[in-house]
Amino acid sequence: MLRKPIVTLLAIVTLSLVDATAARGATITITNSDSGWYDVTGFHDPSVVNYIAGQFFGDQWRNFFVFDLSAVGGQTITGAQLQLFTHEISSSGTYTTYDVTTPVPALTAGGSGMLGTYSDLGSGLSFGSIGLSPGERYSLILIPLNATAITAIQANAGGLFAIGGDYLGDGGDEDYVFAFSDLDPGNTQNQLILQTAATVPDGGLTISFLGGTLMAFGMLRRKFNS
Repeated sequence: MLRKPIVTLLAIVTLSLVDATAARGATITITNSDSGWYDVTGFHDPSVVNYIAGQFFGDQWRNFFVFDLSAVGGQTITGAQLQLFTHEISSSGTYTTYDVTTPVPALTAGGSGMLGTYSDLGSGLSFGSIGLSPGERYSLILIPLNATAITAIQANAGGLFAIGGDYLGDGGDEDYVFAFSDLDPGNTQNQLILQTAATVPDGGLTISFLGGTLMAFGMLRRKFNS
């Protein structure tokens, strides 16, 4: 005769456990706080937000994007994508993103003869790549970032984070992407899209469990006294 009350008790306790652990992860979108290019001579003008990459007038150009990760400080990053607006694309090729070891203040300050920074933007650890063609001019692209990128983002959570990039086209003198990107001064469509893990507040599971258990026993008590 006790089977139904016991089943009810177990159901309520189970729901209490589910409720305590059902906190969902979030998707956080961060717009770039700065962008730009370095040419093969190591020159960057900090007042220019154009982020062209590839061969342009016979020289190779590499770009960068900076993101303020204050919004994800203390959180666990589980996934990441880089959204960019392509602007002008001259030819088909592959855009590859890289880690940046140059300190962000030095990266954004620019100057001339910064060959180490130019090299840094197109070498080192790859974060992910995407194939592009002229048919994707003036459109949004989404680059899935790999586990190496997620680790780097996690290490910089709460601070500034930079991503470098290089474009290798089909071999012509004019193999570039993101040209004329200074026509959108804020570049507000360039975003780092992050997924974070679900979190359970300290004590949340215990409080919810005890609350559910007490409610269940209260129901049983009323059942037996009725």
